[in-house]
Amino acid sequence: MALDSYVKAFAPIRELQPKRVILLATAHYAGWYPDLYQDHPFILVNKDFELPLGTISRDTETIGRLQSQENCGIALHDRAHRMEHSIELHLLFLSYLWTHDFKVVPFLVTGLQELLYMDKGHHGQLVNRFTNLLNGEFAQDDETFFLISGDLAHIGKKFGDKQPASDLFTEVEKFDQKFMQHGSANNPKDMLQLMAKEIDPYRICGFPPLYTFLNSMPGLKGEILNYDLWDERERESAVTFGSILYT
Repeated sequence: MALDSYVKAFAPIRELQPKRVILLATAHYAGWYPDLYQDHPFILVNKDFELPLGTISRDTETIGRLQSQENCGIALHDRAHRMEHSIELHLLFLSYLWTHDFKVVPFLVTGLQELLYMDKGHHGQLVNRFTNLLNGEFAQDDETFFLISGDLAHIGKKFGDKQPASDLFTEVEKFDQKFMQHGSANNPKDMLQLMAKEIDPYRICGFPPLYTFLNSMPGLKGEILNYDLWDERERESAVTFGSILYT
């Protein structure tokens, strides 16, 4: 089921030939290093990626321009990337799908937990500056493609719930569908309100990168392509995921 979901997510972009990919991906381990990322939630991973099908190069020119911007919350120390998988997983599919030359500008986005308590606080201001930067640089650039990497809910005993994941499937799907509807409608305000109501009750790790993208490109609307879950029954846990295509 998971492979079928990836096919539905990536097949619609197989004919695209962008010059660069701005990748906004979940930073699962940034919370281990609060001193590094409290004031810099957008972690620029300035390196090439060696993958089984070849090496995908970073866009040094664009990275150089972005990393020179001050007060936009961009972290140049990528310690949080050393154990990460959220960038490489999606690049693996692109390396199979596309045969033309393209380069990447990869960012990990931290949890942005402060937004759930105050949307106009310190992290809110950093999100505003960073997304204004991305909009100014790329909103009118037809050679740039944005790719968002992150999952939806993480539920069950593995993730701290008292019930097995199977007991939560119905309520979680309702929440996920609301989340994805706000995402496809490009409505970050309502998405944040949904997440903040019970302080991210189902641990949606894809919220920070998607919320960042929506604020960067407010004119785009999306189409929900698929929704699915990975049922880790032996651990009474599950992870849900889906995809949205913006045009």
